[in-house]
Amino acid sequence: MSSFHHSSQSSLSREGSEPIVERMIFHNRLRVCLLFLLISLFLTWQLVTGLRMDASFQKMVPLEHPFIQNMLRHMEEGGNSGNTISHSGGSPGWRYFFR
Repeated sequence: MSSFHHSSQSSLSREGSEPIVERMIFHNRLRVCLLFLLISLFLTWQLVTGLRMDASFQKMVPLEHPFIQNMLRHMEEGGNSGNTISHSGGSPGWRYFFR
């Protein structure tokens, strides 16, 4: 003999057997879709109006790192001389300098 109880209605098809959250969502599909649409529009508006392009050097590097703090301290003392590469060379008759 089988220990399973077979009924004419399964628990999935019985009215009121769904959890309350499931009933609220699936019985109000249009309202739920409109709610998500409004949330999406609001977040899109926030992104578009609040987005600012800022590619400054200070925003791209970890300012709390000791190496960066040391570099910024020396940049304040000597200006931007740390960002310049100088090269000179050529034959004795020719001299050129790039900065």
